[in-house]
Amino acid sequence: MSQMIACRSQRGIVLGADAHSVEVDHQGNLQALEIERLFQLNAHAVLMVGGGSAGSAMGTSLKSFMGQDRFDTIEDVYAAALPFLATEYETYMQRHCDQLPIDPIHHIYFILAGHSPDNTQNPFQMYLIWTKRHLPLLDGDVILSAYAVPRLIQLEVQLNRMSRENRDLEAIQAVIKTQIQRSAQMENRQVNASYALITASDIRIANDA
Repeated sequence: MSQMIACRSQRGIVLGADAHSVEVDHQGNLQALEIERLFQLNAHAVLMVGGGSAGSAMGTSLKSFMGQDRFDTIEDVYAAALPFLATEYETYMQRHCDQLPIDPIHHIYFILAGHSPDNTQNPFQMYLIWTKRHLPLLDGDVILSAYAVPRLIQLEVQLNRMSRENRDLEAIQAVIKTQIQRSAQMENRQVNASYALITASDIRIANDA
């Protein structure tokens, strides 16, 4: 299963995602593939996609949509992204799923992260967009400091501590990278991950093949 991890501190935000995904072919067999997980939506926000491979196409669509208008804060981006992704996900479910409940392979998660230049008290925000109540409805929750999908409580406790200590983003990224590599090794596969560092001055996205 693919891993995605997010951590927020006063210095900024670190995101990490494994490109690994699976889908079912016409014969019902699982096929492994690699997909794009991180999408820089504008100068203020990044979307991270977890779960099923269809989420990557939704990320691409949202990026195109965001380019058509001006969103100056992460709060503005979230207000527009949630209904957009909810519509995309519901349309996908109607097209590809004959009935509900559905196979877990169709589950898709999003973490939206970014900053608001004019918010000096709390400039960095993260939101989990997921099927909080029931499929196929997407809803959102604020992520206070650290979150992983699948959940890794020990890792989240470690990242929460690093956030409180205001550690360097590079140190937080190193911990996230180690966990993603460990998860891939447990499944006996190569890791191809991507990472984003969001600060008040810029956004940096890099692949780690």
